Amino acid sequence: MGNGHFSVPFSSDGIKFGESNNKSELSDRVQSIANLFDKAGVPYEIPENMIREQWRKFMLNVSGNSTNTLLRGTHSYFQKVNAANQARKILIDEIFAVAKKLKTGLTDADVQWVMEAYNNYPASNKNSMLQDFESGKQTENEMFCGYLVDLGKKLKVPTPVNQYVYFMIKALDEINSGILE
Repeated sequence: MGNGHFSVPFSSDGIKFGESNNKSELSDRVQSIANLFDKAGVPYEIPENMIREQWRKFMLNVSGNSTNTLLRGTHSYFQKVNAANQARKILIDEIFAVAKKLKTGLTDADVQWVMEAYNNYPASNKNSMLQDFESGKQTENEMFCGYLVDLGKKLKVPTPVNQYVYFMIKALDEINSGILE
């Protein structure tokens, strides 16, 4: 914003950080960051199971960003179009199966949270992947669906719908890069 100041839009939960397991005494490293955030007035949360939190966010991003990019829609699509959520749920089921195989700690309640999360987002906003696509940039497809598909293969967990979505968005990325010109 100028003069060495900047602002960061925070979610209502703030920044989530920590070690893989924060159930017992916090590490010096985590405590130092918490102290810094306290002094700066930055909202934060230190989840007991950081791996679970990362997978919950990953599930939200893969299912929401990918579906919204294919539909080229705003968050309102998830608030008003049941079929958009049904498509997202199929992706989520595959992500959940991979996460269970990895023993991430994800639960059915996390799946429900992911399904309901977009109800709280501003209806007119777009996901980052769609914004990248619309501005001609490469999307996050490789680190979302691509990563999940590769992991599914390694773990022998089928991810056919995520693989289909991966190739559809990969095609959009190739078209965006000018392959047809």
